[in-house]
Amino acid sequence: MIKLITLLCLTSLASCSSTQFQSSKKASINFDKITTEENENIAIEVSKSFYMWGNFPKVQTINVGAEFNEKGYEKVSNLEIKEIDVLSKGVWMFMTMGMYYPQTFKFTGKVSSTN
Repeated sequence: MIKLITLLCLTSLASCSSTQFQSSKKASINFDKITTEENENIAIEVSKSFYMWGNFPKVQTINVGAEFNEKGYEKVSNLEIKEIDVLSKGVWMFMTMGMYYPQTFKFTGKVSSTN
């Protein structure tokens, strides 16, 4: 009986969270490679927080179009999304024993220099 209770307690502490990336009509996002000489490379970093070992929120949604629109970009092509591992993420996770889990994503792409 004690083994069963221990197993249930351990499985309740294990959690899994996910991040969803959505686009809106605020900015035109294109994953195709469009290469012209007048395009410039841009990069935006977005941070989102998870709590209690990733239990809350279960799903974190990032609106990619809105993030680029806030920076003044309307048309983005060659979009790449990468998760960034920074030292502060590990420090926060260690110091809070998993109660706070920050994630940082880097969006890179090309925009027309006329924007």
